[in-house]
Formats: sequence, structure tokens, C-alpha cells
Amino acid sequence: MPFRSLITLALALALAAPVAAQDVQPAPLAAQDVHPEAEADAVFSLRNVESMAFDPAHAGLFAIADGRLMHWSLFPLELRASLELDTLASDLAISPAGNLFVAGQRWNREGLMLLGGSILAFPIAPGEGIEDWFRLYQVADNAAGISQFSSVAFDASGMAYFGSPVASSILAVPDDFSDVAPGTQRRSLDLRCGASAQLSVFEAEDQIFYVSSTIEGAALEFGRLAAAEEKPGHAECFRVANVYAQKMPVSTFFSVRHALIARPPAEEDGPPWRGLLALEPNNGRLYLFETAIAGGEVLISRARSSEIDLTALGDAATEGRTGAFGLLAASDDGAEIFVSGPSMRRVLRFGITAEGRLVPRGGFDLAAPVQGIEISADGGFAAIVTGENRFGAERVLSVLRAPSALPEGAALPAGFHSVRLVQQWLNAAGFDAGRVDGIYGPRTLDAVRAYLATLGEAAQEPDEGDEQRDRLRAVVTGVFPRAVAD
Repeated sequence: MPFRSLITLALALALAAPVAAQDVQPAPLAAQDVHPEAEADAVFSLRNVESMAFDPAHAGLFAIADGRLMHWSLFPLELRASLELDTLASDLAISPAGNLFVAGQRWNREGLMLLGGSILAFPIAPGEGIEDWFRLYQVADNAAGISQFSSVAFDASGMAYFGSPVASSILAVPDDFSDVAPGTQRRSLDLRCGASAQLSVFEAEDQIFYVSSTIEGAALEFGRLAAAEEKPGHAECFRVANVYAQKMPVSTFFSVRHALIARPPAEEDGPPWRGLLALEPNNGRLYLFETAIAGGEVLISRARSSEIDLTALGDAATEGRTGAFGLLAASDDGAEIFVSGPSMRRVLRFGITAEGRLVPRGGFDLAAPVQGIEISADGGFAAIVTGENRFGAERVLSVLRAPSALPEGAALPAGFHSVRLVQQWLNAAGFDAGRVDGIYGPRTLDAVRAYLATLGEAAQEPDEGDEQRDRLRAVVTGVFPRAVAD
């Protein structure tokens, strides 16, 4: 029997065998109900991860990494799509219509030059995922290369809104691709307090409201988004740090990061509880402001707020310099909140009490500085990007299932779900991946490379076992995409 056929037979037997305490099918994003214990997985050897978004409809994760849009199914990690892009992404998000949008800036890969602003759209076909993209909007190139889009947000009525760090306006585009003709005039809405570093949109009382983190001034702008035929709505500029209470000048160099929190109403037919979470990098504090809607306006209460000095929290006390804390992610209900920074090797965790107060919940240490964090809307999954702060350094994209099940102060699980499966399957196929412990080490990498070297023989082999080979390759490609590409 040819060597390739022996591998196929071994893989068929290994893949058919049950795996103790493992669910090898993609899990829905309510996975914490099925898997009460926290579990980790990881993608290795990426060079850069620009932005991430969880995909609830397909139980997956999107990320812009290494100049490509990548789409994984989760637990195990299987790479479903990888499309090359010409846009550096500042943000990506999935619309209520189920389509993916990327906001950023075009660049010339050969000349390493930044070009004009760019919005890309990716139709997501039911059951098939993404297959291609098209440019929905772009800004003309300029010599400085500073025109870009910073973020994207959606309402429930079919509109996508794009903020820009160089323009005091919001661009509005249909999120269902109903009007995609090149050169189409797009509606824009003016901002009062300056260009936007981050934009969020929410609906209440049949009206649409927005919150924008300003590029300058460490402030938040909030107000109502007027309809096309209406006059501009009222807007407020809100300085997050209470400079009067602190009795000292506060730097405004870094933009505030924010997240909208909404919880079910306390009483039947009552309004939901709303809060605005704000991370102020300039003074190292995390704030939670209770918000309300009255008379068509957003009201933010400083009296009904809570704040935490991040520099006073144990190990984080060493991170006292301005701008050390710049990464914020939260579930929609605020049950799971992560805070970190691009020089920190630690993620701080927080929650919100029933009374609407912020509470610290410990944190966990990591082997390398944190470069990005993301939490799914329902809190069922979290993603953390780590890597050294130098050009070309490799990044690890870790995915955590059921983060709320991680005990307060506990470390992340040591082994990774998909690595454990790959080790078991490769060992069964005759490749020495070492002990099945889920830890990515030299023996596992050598076994993966040896396995990949045999894939070129598949074309000369019979078709039997192709499904099993494809399944293993999908997981290997998902976990080690650079090794497969090389």
C-alpha cells in the first residue's frame, strides 16, 4: 500500500474516533451554555492583526491579518476563507443584514505608501461564507496619505455609518448593498466636536443616536442622527475626565475608547438600562456612566457613574504612564469587560453589578504584550492578540470560549483545543507530534511541516479519504496559516 494511502487510512481511523472532552464541530456563539468551562484556542505565527469581529451567524471569527481577510470557524479553528486586500483596516463589523464591512485606508504594497480612504464590502452567502469583496466607497489619493475611515457602526433600519479621524462628519451607506453604483453620492452628517476616532450607534424611542470618541480633546460627542429631510439634531461634547474633581490638568493626547452597554428593563414594559463605558488613556481610569433618553436627547449622568483607577490595581500599578491603557472590549450587557494596552502583558477584567457599578474581577497574564482584544456581543467568546512591539514580530491570536467561566484571577488554559486535535491526528497518522497536551512546541511544528510536505502527493492518490484529509488540513491551516503558506 503506498505511503500516502497509509496516511489516509490512519487519518480516517483517527478522525472517526471520539475525542475525550472535545467537541470538534463548530459551536454556536451561546457556547457558554454548552461548555461551562473556559477553553482556549490559538492561531500562530501571524505578522500583524489589524482588526477582529466575531461572526455569530456562522459561529466564527473574522480578522484582518497579514494583509488578508481571514475567516475561521471556532473550536476547532478551521480557516474558511482568506482573501488578499489592498486596504489597511481600522475596523470591521457585520451588519444586521449579515454583510461584512471594512473601514480603513488603501495602501500600495510594493511602495509601502498610504493612499486614500477605503470602505470594502463582503457579501456573506448563507452556508458558504465569503468568496469575494468589492469597494463600496473610496477617497481620492493625496500626497500626505492621511485620508481614512476609523470605524463602522449600524442601525437596525439598514444603514451603515462610517467615522473618519480626519473629517468632522459621518458617512451613511445602505448596509444591504442596495445602492452600490460607483460614483453614487453618499449622505454625510456633520459632527460638532471634531473628527471621530471611534463611532457607535444605537436606537431608542424610534430614534437613532450616536456616540463618537473625538480625535482631539479626550472627549465624547453624543446626539441624535437626523433623518435626511430633518435639520441636524442636538449634539453635546462631554469631557470624560472630571478635571474639577481631580484638581489637576489632564493630558488630552490620546482618544477615549468607549462601549455601549444595554441590559433588559428592570420592570416589564420599562426601558432598558443603558450605560456608557469609557476608557480614558490619559489618566488611566475606566468610567461607567448611566445614560437615558429624554425628549429626543441623550442624557449622561456624572452623578450616577462609577470609575476605577486602573493604575492602582495590583500588578497594573506599574503601568502608570499616560496612554498605557488603550484597549477596551465588552459584551453588550457589560458582564465581561477587558482592558489592556499595547505594552502590557496582562488583561484586566471587570463586570457591572445589578446596581450599575463597575467592579474589578482580577485579570490574567500573557507571555507577550497585548496588541488587540475583542469580545463577542453575547460574551460567549473573546479574542486576544499578543506579540512583541517591533516591526515584523510574530503575533498569536488566542480565542477564549466562555470567558465568564474563567475564575477570577485565574490564568488562561495552558493547552489549545485545535492544537490538541492536530497532535492526536498527526500521531495517529505516523507523524511524531509529541504528547497530546495542546501546547505548541518544536515537535508539533516539525510534525506539521512533515505532514504538509506530503500533501503534494495527494493528486496521485485515489479519491478515498479526501474528506478526512481536507478536514485535517482545514484545522492545520487554521492554526498554522503561515506554515501552510510557506
